Amino acid sequence: MAWSLGAGVAYDVTDRLALDLGYRYVDMGDTESGWNNFLNARGLQDEKMKANLVSSEVVLGMRWAF
Repeated sequence: MAWSLGAGVAYDVTDRLALDLGYRYVDMGDTESGWNNFLNARGLQDEKMKANLVSSEVVLGMRWAF
């Protein structure tokens, strides 16, 4: 299951120009791979990858109305 949360503000510099500042956090959950399928020096399947997939972004933008 994935979820996202965001917030932002905009400031009108002039009637035609606005500056934006935003933040977004995305959590895509935990995942893990299967055991390795290649031969290593000891002949063991001893490697497994685990990850917590998250993203945190700050966005700065500019809008021009024409």
